[in-house]
Amino acid sequence: MTVPTLTVVFDSGCGVCASSVRWLAQRDRRAAFAFVGNDAPALPPGVSREEAQAAVVVVDGQRKWTGAAAVARLLRELPAWAPLGLFLALPGVRAAAAAGYAAFAPRRHRVSALLGLESCAVRPGGGPPAATAPRGRADASRP
Repeated sequence: MTVPTLTVVFDSGCGVCASSVRWLAQRDRRAAFAFVGNDAPALPPGVSREEAQAAVVVVDGQRKWTGAAAVARLLRELPAWAPLGLFLALPGVRAAAAAGYAAFAPRRHRVSALLGLESCAVRPGGGPPAATAPRGRADASRP
């Protein structure tokens, strides 16, 4: 059994966030990720509830990434997506990605509602949220 190397703390009440976690889990062939909803009884050391409510947080031991930097870090763990993760970490691109994430994050619940995405809590044992079909769709495999 592979031990996850990265802990992903996400907004479990956000449909876009939960859909993103499902997308990551489907592509995580090496089982590198452990998922923790921000409503979990205990968050990883060094992660505050306020921080986890504001942005995705990725923890690797003593290292921590938030927002767009966390997204870039996660993508670098997925072989097919690693080039995009590396691109997002480039100095000029990193700043633009951070600005885009900062603009999107406070609107994520509204965007989730507009897209008809529902959310559910993380499964016991650190698994990703169970798939839920967006309202009005029968096919849960298509976000």
